[in-house]
Amino acid sequence: IAFITETWLKPKGDEGIVSQLRPDGYAKPLNFARTTGQSGGGICVIHREPLDMQCTALTTMTHFECCQYKLFINGRSLLLICIYRPPPSSKN
Repeated sequence: IAFITETWLKPKGDEGIVSQLRPDGYAKPLNFARTTGQSGGGICVIHREPLDMQCTALTTMTHFECCQYKLFINGRSLLLICIYRPPPSSKN
C-alpha cells in the first residue's frame, strides 16, 4: 500500500497520468485531488489488486488533506489514514 502526496493531479483530465501510476498486479490508483481550484497538493493511493480495501468518509478539512481506508484481512479490519499538511502559505 502506498500513499503518495503532492501529486498535483486534477479531479478531471489527469486520468491518463493516474493510470500510468498503476504497476502490474495493482488496483486502479485512487486519486484524491484538491477540489478548491488551487494547484498542487493531492493524495493518491495505490494497493495490490487482491487487497480488500474500502474508502471511508472523512470530514472535509480546510488546513490539510486526508483520506481514510479500511483494510479487511483475515476477518479483521485495519484503519489506514493518510494526512498531508501542505507548507504554510497565505491560504493556510
